[in-house]
Amino acid sequence: MKDMNKVEHAVVLSHPLCITRLDVILKTLAKEKNIQAKAIPQILAALGMGTVTALPTAIEYLLCYNRVKKEKVTAPVFVMGHWRSGTTLVQYLLSRDKSFGNFDPAFNFAFNYYNVLGWLFRPLVAGQLSETRPQDNMRFEMDLPLEEYMAFAKIEADSLYAVNYFPQSFNRYMNNSYWQDLPVRKAEKLKKKYDNMLKKCSEYSNHKPLLLKSPDNTGRISVLAQMYPDARFINIYRNPYTVIRSTLHMYDSTMDMWTTQELPDRDVFEDWVIDNFKRMYENYFAFIEKAPKDSYYEIRFEDFEKDPFPYLKEAYEKLNLGDYEAAKAGFEEYWKAEENYKKNSFEYPEHLKKKIEDKLGFYFEHYGYKIGEIQ
Repeated sequence: MKDMNKVEHAVVLSHPLCITRLDVILKTLAKEKNIQAKAIPQILAALGMGTVTALPTAIEYLLCYNRVKKEKVTAPVFVMGHWRSGTTLVQYLLSRDKSFGNFDPAFNFAFNYYNVLGWLFRPLVAGQLSETRPQDNMRFEMDLPLEEYMAFAKIEADSLYAVNYFPQSFNRYMNNSYWQDLPVRKAEKLKKKYDNMLKKCSEYSNHKPLLLKSPDNTGRISVLAQMYPDARFINIYRNPYTVIRSTLHMYDSTMDMWTTQELPDRDVFEDWVIDNFKRMYENYFAFIEKAPKDSYYEIRFEDFEKDPFPYLKEAYEKLNLGDYEAAKAGFEEYWKAEENYKKNSFEYPEHLKKKIEDKLGFYFEHYGYKIGEIQ
């Protein structure tokens, strides 16, 4: 990790806390410790924005309550996979099929008050978006979807996304994402909030099946299958050396921008990331051992990035996703626009490789990756 004590941060209104509901900010801060002095102005800015938007948030709730309560989430498609496995590529491609609804950037960022202030936030969000994502240089535009756990963080203090600005609580936030392992009362609360969030997105998307992608869903796939019996799951997997190293780079990028705390020791943080990967896929593998074969589809990233179309077609056929031929032109248009995309390249310290090999051997074996072979 970079030494955050050497990085100066300006107060930015694009910080995720600044678009979080006021009561959620307060609940989160009540649990967090060791906020750095230099982060206090950012915290105060978030509290100020939360106060300013409290009334629009309340109006939004009243405006949408009945509509959201009546909404049904039908046949959602969940893109699964650990961070940096290729989930964004799969979601971006599938989003070219306009028969799906999704959390687009404006709706995601202004989730708490979109129906009230969406007209204002849409141009503001468009102006704030970088051309590419900081962690991987992928194109980032207004018509491309975002992970729904970003929106969830705006309404729930235990949402995993907060780990990007409270990294010392990494394990607590990660643990909260495994709903099947939580006390029943807490799990039910999180499930209800998540379902209401999806209902609001479904209503916003004109009742289309939702295309969803948040990597933490992978570790609670069994719960999602119970909540949405007609759900379809697409899991993309990738060489674990690359996934772990790229995930560490992702956190370097996001925490560098947003952290309010001193970052954990690098060696400890590596262990946290690898241990969570292990837990996530132990849960996922346990699920697919018993799941109906027509409810999930798996893709090897290294093959998919060379030619995604055969895999997309097979996924459509196996999971009954819709009319592949009608959607194909959109897939091809997106793929052509990305033909000059350059992936990041990394060095792989020996100690990190050994940690990965020691803890993730079951993943290497399950998917046929070779120990020592980095792709």
